[in-house]
Amino acid sequence: MFRKKADLTALRVSKDGNATETAVQTYANKNRTVTLIGVRHAGTRSYYLAVRNVIDGLEDGGAVVHYEGINYPRHWDSDSDYAAPFINLYRARGELMAALGTRIVDQHSSVLCPPGDAWVDVDISPDTLGRMLDEKGIISAMPGRAAVIDDLTKLARNPDPEVAKEARIAFRIQYLKSAEPGMRDVANQKMGAEWDIVVDWRSDRASEAIASHPGDVVSFWGCGHLPRMGQTLLDSGFELREVEWLTVAEWGDFEPVSPATATP
Repeated sequence: MFRKKADLTALRVSKDGNATETAVQTYANKNRTVTLIGVRHAGTRSYYLAVRNVIDGLEDGGAVVHYEGINYPRHWDSDSDYAAPFINLYRARGELMAALGTRIVDQHSSVLCPPGDAWVDVDISPDTLGRMLDEKGIISAMPGRAAVIDDLTKLARNPDPEVAKEARIAFRIQYLKSAEPGMRDVANQKMGAEWDIVVDWRSDRASEAIASHPGDVVSFWGCGHLPRMGQTLLDSGFELREVEWLTVAEWGDFEPVSPATATP
């Protein structure tokens, strides 16, 4: 059991280097249990099924489900200029997954979407996030990130199979690299003040929602949020009781599949 200085990493490369994995962290105090599930926003359908099975099992046991809802499609009809950079990024990610033609799918093409009827969205909307960044005078890098994804999508759709292969290789390299030790700190440094709002502030909001509920909670968020959320639980007297790792994607999942075998 851990209270301080625990390794709260929620995303890693497997020991054999051939897969990425995300953490299911179970915290408890004398009164209740809180489970944090780190989620990658792109993975195999079998991965999302495993995540959903964990959520459903805990919900059946009486836990309330909290989730990161900012990038869910119900926000995508917004015509807000503040929301547009984020919505474009989320759409671009899904289009890339479809263009690559591998076993990797966008989270919103999985069993995590639509959310369960009783699940609680404890996040903010893309419009609210955009306004917060604007008030701080921070220019979001989201448009640039979406443009990079769009360029990769164009490569993946190229009729020349060798060009399309280059897109898959580039995506696989970046996908695995993002799970290497220390990459969260690198992202923090690159985003600068934007990280304070996009990641830390929203993580604290998720933690406040957990604290306000008296019973058991299961909360699933992007992996970058879990270290701060977990530390908040430790600081408030919880103990880290167990960590389980789920396989997001293996090396072979980045290879093209035919329509007949696209759904594992």
